[in-house]
Amino acid sequence: TLCGVLSTEVLADFAWTDSIICEEQSVNVYFNGFGADNYKYFIEENGDTFSISSYGVVNFNEAGSYTIGLIADNSVDFDTIYKQVIVRANPSFELETISSLCFLPTGSAQIINCICEEPVVIQWSTDQDEEQIDSLFSGQYTVVIVDSLGCQSNKSFEIGSQMILNTSDTTLCPGSPLALTVVNGSLLDSTDITWSNGSIGDHQVIFPNTEITYDVYINGENGFCQESVLVLMDYSQCPCEIVWSINDIGLGTLREAIECAQSGDTIRFANILEGDSITIISAELFIDKDLYLYVEDDMILNVIGDLAGYTFRIGPDHSATIDGLRIVNQGMSPVIRNEGNLTLKDIVMKQMENLALDQGLLHNLGALTIIGDVQVVQDTP
Repeated sequence: TLCGVLSTEVLADFAWTDSIICEEQSVNVYFNGFGADNYKYFIEENGDTFSISSYGVVNFNEAGSYTIGLIADNSVDFDTIYKQVIVRANPSFELETISSLCFLPTGSAQIINCICEEPVVIQWSTDQDEEQIDSLFSGQYTVVIVDSLGCQSNKSFEIGSQMILNTSDTTLCPGSPLALTVVNGSLLDSTDITWSNGSIGDHQVIFPNTEITYDVYINGENGFCQESVLVLMDYSQCPCEIVWSINDIGLGTLREAIECAQSGDTIRFANILEGDSITIISAELFIDKDLYLYVEDDMILNVIGDLAGYTFRIGPDHSATIDGLRIVNQGMSPVIRNEGNLTLKDIVMKQMENLALDQGLLHNLGALTIIGDVQVVQDTP
């Protein structure tokens, strides 16, 4: 320790020179001289004093130019002594990452928007030193950048697992096809990919009729992963030839389906109508195009005609097939008038018990084909 000159004045001075440091570094402020304990230092930035303390360690967290002054802590008359501290900014940068596929090394990380004093030294936790690294598994990583001034910054980041399916949760019209594909499935052995229904391979087409969670499982040497897609049903997204409403008029009705369908179309009935009845009360359903009305084999659906006239009328020069319906007549006329080509397949035609069968259920003026089990009965629906 250097001693001050013996005099009537107490003398002290900084025991270090001006400094150039980096953000988040510190300066150890200490003094030489007789009576140094009687002095304090102050720190100024742009003329504003923001700290006064006894000697010790001073931390600088932000870049800038700082002045450290030495002042007396008693009545001793002493000229202020100054030292400069220049704090350099640490490198600033961002990371752009791509997640890995399941347990495969398909992730990557790249340094972008680097505000640095070139040249820089890059050190990844993978012992690589390029701006971009590839072939990463999912997991935790770090990178350190040291610039030409010796200042450094580091970041920790995670490589996650990306979606392994080509779609997220989705909403469909019931019965519509949904194609599911494993992303980058070609990188896997197809026998390692299993679906909810037990099939294997990286591609699957399903036709869900109800809300369902569909899963894919991947097994491999490096691990196991699973992903699910939630499929919701929304009948408003159905094409018009899908009947999902029991109303006589409006969206999703049999009437709308007949009106909007193109010749040659098949009109199908959604399974939410199972056990229900569609009552026709406003006007006849006129079929003036070639149509196929199809009810699935295991489904029971009534179409009730409650009209003074016909419920169905098939126009001349047109063909209609009615397959699987239960047609109930509680009106005053036959339920079907055929002026074209009509095929009835596996249907039940019922006359309400309060009406006489002698009015008939079918008024046939064209060609009629009967296929399968066609029943005509007098009963309640």
